[in-house]
Amino acid sequence: MTDYLDINETDKILKTGTGSGYQTAILALPGRDVYTIETVPELLSHATKIINSIGIKNINFLHGNGYNGWETEHPFDKIILTCSPKKIPETLIRQLTENGKLILPAGNHCVSSQMRTET
Repeated sequence: MTDYLDINETDKILKTGTGSGYQTAILALPGRDVYTIETVPELLSHATKIINSIGIKNINFLHGNGYNGWETEHPFDKIILTCSPKKIPETLIRQLTENGKLILPAGNHCVSSQMRTET
């Protein structure tokens, strides 16, 4: 899924589901601004400690529901979801830049993307 994002060095990225922080750290290289949201406080705390301990500074963490996005920080060039919603959250589509890209798992095995093309 990370590869499908086709990330540029200047992209501002939203990741829902911080988890262990591994993919979040990969998205932050080389110096991209990453905003990550996690619903489980213990996972968020653990990932934050690990990422801070290795010196990555361009990741912003939020405890909350990723389907709501990050209202105070949008728009995002790329958004990646790590869980499969029944319906693509309109909130996230609205938080994309024009021609932004949203990647998420669909069903049990597919990767789907949607680009926002209207303002």
